[in-house]
Amino acid sequence: MKKKLALSICLILVLSFTFTGCKKEAELTSREKYEKIIEVSEQLESAKMEFDGVMDMDMGIDSGDEASAAGMEMMAGMLKNIKFSGSGEYMKTDTIGDLAMVYQVDLNGITMEIELYFDGDKLIVNYPMMPKYIVIDINEVLGMANESGELGFELDYATIIANLDPIMEDYMKISKEVIFENLKDEDIEFIEEYTFTFKGEETKTEALKLNVRIDNVDDYMKSFFVKAKDVESFRSIIDLFNTEEEVTMEVYNAYIDEALTEMEASEAELLSAYDNMTINQYDIILGYDKDFNTTNYDVIMSYDIYDEYSEMNTKLSMTMNSILTNHNSITEVTIPEIDEENSTSFMELMGGTY
Repeated sequence: MKKKLALSICLILVLSFTFTGCKKEAELTSREKYEKIIEVSEQLESAKMEFDGVMDMDMGIDSGDEASAAGMEMMAGMLKNIKFSGSGEYMKTDTIGDLAMVYQVDLNGITMEIELYFDGDKLIVNYPMMPKYIVIDINEVLGMANESGELGFELDYATIIANLDPIMEDYMKISKEVIFENLKDEDIEFIEEYTFTFKGEETKTEALKLNVRIDNVDDYMKSFFVKAKDVESFRSIIDLFNTEEEVTMEVYNAYIDEALTEMEASEAELLSAYDNMTINQYDIILGYDKDFNTTNYDVIMSYDIYDEYSEMNTKLSMTMNSILTNHNSITEVTIPEIDEENSTSFMELMGGTY
């Protein structure tokens, strides 16, 4: 009898803990779910992405000059129903990471394909109508900037990379704090089952719908600068490259205060720019799996921009659908072999020797 009672008590305790665990997971708020998605994405080592979408721009052309209007209408026609698509892979490395992306744009029958690669030291680009890859060597570009002396300090890429981890860690930490302090609960909607459609295939997942607002952009920026005060990683990287004075924490904080003062002075101008922009819709829908890996990413936006100078009201709308796969399973990103035959350097283009 005692043995049965003990077993019964153990069973009740196990079931209680089991259901308590499930209940806690089910009771995560929309904000907590979003926080988990962000947290998991920060730990992402590699992934593959595919996307496609349509963008439409109506420039609202109204010109008394028939010839000018005809020319502008022809140009405006190319900006309607713009289709784009692409795919890419990313893998974190000891430097910034390896990236490969192919991007296609269809301007109503005029198609372009752009290739973009990054191997940690070089950015490699293949533009339409260019016979060779363009190679942008970061060390060469920084060297040119240092030689000009216009920066007032010298940049060294190896030093930047060596100090990148603590800088990025602090940057992400502050960015999250700013986002979640300024993001309202009503702007995050949990959808138990959302149907994502990509290339004709439907996927149903749990999702979060984020209503993006721009009326508090200045609050985001000011919050970031305020939180950036007394951050050692930011101060140390500025001190490394500043050749004019030692950047103590007091000096660094004075830089921040100066930036905040300038932002306050330009706040009216910044807000007036947004006064001419009307957001009709700007939604981001995030689909995720049981481990809070982002699997789908849709964007739906529509807004009007009024230009006082031209008295032109431009209507812009865009929908984009994307999927993320191969989370943390990519072991190599394929980057094309570059040699003198198939490439030219950005420095050569700048020097006109191409």
